[in-house]
Amino acid sequence: MKKIILILALLISQSFGFWGSNSIDKVKNGAFNFNPNITVEKAFNKCSNFTSVSWSEEDGRNGENLVVVKAKLTNKLVRELRASGTIIMQYYFLVDGDNFELIQVAANNNGRLTPTATRNYPDTIEKALQDVYNN
Repeated sequence: MKKIILILALLISQSFGFWGSNSIDKVKNGAFNFNPNITVEKAFNKCSNFTSVSWSEEDGRNGENLVVVKAKLTNKLVRELRASGTIIMQYYFLVDGDNFELIQVAANNNGRLTPTATRNYPDTIEKALQDVYNN
């Protein structure tokens, strides 16, 4: 009887998302094939282009499960881009079961959202990821 209760407790706890099974943790702890030794979270946290990074979960237009990483650009990089104000890069990851992919990157400059990369143009997505991993 104790074994049955323990098994039920484990099954229930897994179904409620304990032990890092939520979408944000899947992306944070995941890695890409081009650099399987560095997790996505570690790449964003070590990127020198960002002063802060935050993670959230959203529903897409068609109910998709999205993880959004918002990364504030450094003032130095904003000046180098000849921009002004605060620029927050927004990285949209589509999560489907245990898999995820980066589907869009947008720049939020003082409330104005401008897409900079999309999965319709894989080269732009790859470059956006390389910028995070290599800086």
